[in-house]
Amino acid sequence: MERIKAFFEGIRTYLREVVGELRKVVWPSRERVIKATGIVVAMVALVAGFLYLWDLGIGALMELLLA
Repeated sequence: MERIKAFFEGIRTYLREVVGELRKVVWPSRERVIKATGIVVAMVALVAGFLYLWDLGIGALMELLLA
């Protein structure tokens, strides 16, 4: 019975510490999140475009080599 009590007390202590740490977090502002999201979306589009063009180039090269 003591082991079960100690187990649940450990869980309670852990959760209390998690809440304490989350209160220390400095959350970003809405504007900063929107700006960072825009940058991420732009970079993903840029890399996707680069890979698309690379794939077209490799495909054309393969067509020339296999023709």
